[in-house]
Amino acid sequence: MECHKRAPLTQEEIQILETYYPTHGAAKCREFMPYRSQQNIRQSAFKRHIKINREVHNLLKSYAFDKNRKYKVDENLFNPVKDPEIAYLLGIMWADGYIHHKCHSIIFESLKADMDNISNIFAFTGNWNKTIKKKFPHILTVQCFNYRLGKYLQTLDYHKKSGASAKKVLDTIPKHLKHYWWRGYLDGDGCIDKARYHYTISFSSVYDQNWDFIYDLHQEFYTTQYIGKKSKSSRAAIHGKKVVGEILKYIYQGYEQDKIGLSRKYDVYKNKYLTA
Repeated sequence: MECHKRAPLTQEEIQILETYYPTHGAAKCREFMPYRSQQNIRQSAFKRHIKINREVHNLLKSYAFDKNRKYKVDENLFNPVKDPEIAYLLGIMWADGYIHHKCHSIIFESLKADMDNISNIFAFTGNWNKTIKKKFPHILTVQCFNYRLGKYLQTLDYHKKSGASAKKVLDTIPKHLKHYWWRGYLDGDGCIDKARYHYTISFSSVYDQNWDFIYDLHQEFYTTQYIGKKSKSSRAAIHGKKVVGEILKYIYQGYEQDKIGLSRKYDVYKNKYLTA
């Protein structure tokens, strides 16, 4: 059926408007009445108080946008986890990364010097956008948009990791690769310390952090831990020369060959523990 684009809407067109406009917008409606402009369709919807359901519209738009799209970062590398680089990235992202849950953008911030050290690990997954703010030239931000990867990481609680347990993501990593996750997490939120006869490895986070995943590490090495809290933060610490040495040996196994992780953190381990 055709009519002049300025002619009043027919009953059939009104039905099309009521059916498709709330969820798909003017573009979809125009597929059924190509003789009318999108502006004309929007004006007709406005006059009849027909509004777009933004939540449904954005969801459908995301699915349509994502269909068969090839992203710059390969999400298939993350599920299942088969590579040391991916296990490491999931660990350091738990510390210093975050997910923008609405646009599914994955963002990681770090000192530029550190990022230069591990940029090859990010490059292993694909191409990440890099930016440096003028006010903070020492901070480098890497970012990628990947709807499928963003949705997957949300199922592992990466969008609410401040306070959440990391058990979900650790359960997805094979046992022979788990130490790479811990290496990444140590590089981001961990600290290795030795003061005289006091040997410590610790992790810092928000005040209400769920540390149950740290307990699993403690149990594996038959040790105890200290959880300390103050105003806005908390800290999980393990003390003792023998057990701290065993944990660090586990985390850094094979580092001289794979070179995965921050060399400055490994140097602390090497200088304070391997030479002790």
